Amino acid sequence: MVFGTLGTPTNSAIQRYLNSKGVPQLLITSGAAKWADPKKFPWTMPGMASYQSEGVVYAKHVLATKPDARIAILSQNDDLGRDYVAGFKRGLGDKAASMIVA
Repeated sequence: MVFGTLGTPTNSAIQRYLNSKGVPQLLITSGAAKWADPKKFPWTMPGMASYQSEGVVYAKHVLATKPDARIAILSQNDDLGRDYVAGFKRGLGDKAASMIVA
């Protein structure tokens, strides 16, 4: 088994190989949503809250503290960035279209 391996890119590089060999990939230190796919990758188990869940929490904080905010999102173009943005938009709900301006 491998345990607590760090990072989305590094775990992405080894996930298919480990699963094809039946090697448990436990408590990955990455919050990418892609680790929660037990049907496709039964030997992989995430070890952190997902980045999408964190994005939802941040969006709910914005709604509670600055409900009329205009939001510009600057994110990295990888699994982490896409997951945070998806969660943030989900957290804003119907207000995402009007609050996110860029």
